[in-house]
Amino acid sequence: MSEDELPEEFVELSAGTLIRETWAVIRPLGSGAYGHVYHVINVKDDSQAALKVESKNAVDHVLKIELEVLQNFKGRPDTMQLIAFGTTDAHSFIVMTLCGADLTHLSSSIGAFSDSTVLRLSICTLLSLKSLHEIGYVHRDVKPCNFAISTINKKIVYVIDFGMTRRYASKGDNKQWYIKKRRTKGRVDDLWSWAYMCIEFREALPWRKMIRPEQVESAKEGISDEKLCGIGIMSVFVPILTHLRRLTYCDRPDYKFIFETIGKEINSRNFRLTDPMDWDGKNNENEGLNEKINEGEFMTEITFYEKLGIKRERFSFKRREFNDVSSESGEWVRSLRVFRKYS
Repeated sequence: MSEDELPEEFVELSAGTLIRETWAVIRPLGSGAYGHVYHVINVKDDSQAALKVESKNAVDHVLKIELEVLQNFKGRPDTMQLIAFGTTDAHSFIVMTLCGADLTHLSSSIGAFSDSTVLRLSICTLLSLKSLHEIGYVHRDVKPCNFAISTINKKIVYVIDFGMTRRYASKGDNKQWYIKKRRTKGRVDDLWSWAYMCIEFREALPWRKMIRPEQVESAKEGISDEKLCGIGIMSVFVPILTHLRRLTYCDRPDYKFIFETIGKEINSRNFRLTDPMDWDGKNNENEGLNEKINEGEFMTEITFYEKLGIKRERFSFKRREFNDVSSESGEWVRSLRVFRKYS
């Protein structure tokens, strides 16, 4: 989309733009139909974050939904965290956890994932979806580009981009959860999309190139679970798909069963939860920013802060992440207590 074709609601910020005298834009991270996500730095404490911005003229106020989800994530481990939010004269914004590369970027840059990484990635992505479900929301757009790794602990995977997220349940005055009137998609639908995503890390889905919804639906109904999953490691999903077929909109998925099923496959192949992921030790999105900026890759004759009119001796980035956990293997195992935490 060229600049001439951009809609009125589109918000584009240049590097060096200062939001509320605190958040300075470094570079864009991604774009949608009416806005951008930016890599930003707090000029007061040098912490890094991601900023999503939306025009006040936007027809669909997607940012409101994202803000709501992040507010409900507050304090939950291994989830995106809200850092700040507000408005300017022209747009609304939220500042949140800065993520690393998404799974689409990782798979295209390093190639097909190993069996060990695929199985453990299945656990990590389900962990993040379960956290979303536990605060009463369904994602409704589960796909590789909507999962991103942590910049601090690469074995943590965040679910991101909540523009299509909707509530499926709310807490009443007695603090009990109540399922809302059936909508188009529920928790089980998220898990179907999750299962297909994981299977496609190893096996090509028959409907991958189909465009018409009725063709896709027919292809899904016309293939057995066994044929879909193949005879390799993805056969572990056959009992999981059988379980999903039994669920209705209101039913809570048996997360424990799913985690145990994948966990047994991991153990049977002598993989370990603490093994390196395929991307460990490789630079990816948002890494090495200190070196890049200090070497002048983003700024030329003057430093970034000088461009903003702020006196600083040098860039000294601090990565701000509320869910920082040790990279030591024992810490990650404790964070994935499948058999205790997910009952």
